[in-house]
Amino acid sequence: MDCIEATYQQKSVNLRAKLDSLERFLIQQKVLKSASGQGYFDFVDQIEAYGEVPHKYDYDVMYDYFKKASLDQIELSSNEYSLACSKKLLQTDYENLTNSKLFRLQSAIEEREKTSLYGITSATIASEMKYIIKQEGFEHFLYKSLVLRIIAKEMSLPQKALPIVLPPQKSDTVYVGFKKVQILMNSENEIYWEQEKINLPKLESKLKGFIASKLNTHCLDLKTHRGTSYKAYISLHNEIQRIYNVVRNEKAIEKYGKPLRELPLPNQEKIKKLYPVRIQESKN
Repeated sequence: MDCIEATYQQKSVNLRAKLDSLERFLIQQKVLKSASGQGYFDFVDQIEAYGEVPHKYDYDVMYDYFKKASLDQIELSSNEYSLACSKKLLQTDYENLTNSKLFRLQSAIEEREKTSLYGITSATIASEMKYIIKQEGFEHFLYKSLVLRIIAKEMSLPQKALPIVLPPQKSDTVYVGFKKVQILMNSENEIYWEQEKINLPKLESKLKGFIASKLNTHCLDLKTHRGTSYKAYISLHNEIQRIYNVVRNEKAIEKYGKPLRELPLPNQEKIKKLYPVRIQESKN
């Protein structure tokens, strides 16, 4: 972390002071349970589960703090670091770079970027952090700082009045011949399964049942309104992806005795083909 702090000092920014202040604020707001590695791990677990940072907290308070503390001075990208600094960071855990947790994390995120239809979200990063860094890794300030910088990035956007922008799809293909179910998020950010109003926990039980019964013959018809908030929409998308991950993991454990990501790639592909993520989107 020393070389990162030195980079910021050249811009007259005390990075550690800003991150320490942000940590105290997040604990005060009960976003973080504590400053311990376990506190950070629990928070990352929550990001993965709910799909955004932070979930269920007062966005106006968070955004006001972001402006007051000038957190726009904190960058998430590491492009500005020198080669020597980047190498030093990668050797935080191991001298051998390929064993480095940071190296593995960066590689995993880059791989997810190549295969994701919707881009990299906070939930995606959180999922890889949980698997690679683990609870004990978050005792190190480097990994705590990654979480804090992600939070700072998310706090930079106010919750209200963001027009919905649908992420790009691979093509304009309309899925024909598949067994579809309609999921609607209206202008009040309420979720409907066909005609039934549901919440996110209810969505999990319904979607898991639908996926399990239709297997690779299913398709989700996801509809939104123009007034749907962007963050609510992303939360819904991340929840859908999380549910697919749960279904795939359960099948992997049932069939092979291991979670999906621990299987050889050919077996991972078999599970993914059995439960493909097939989403058709439109906006009213």
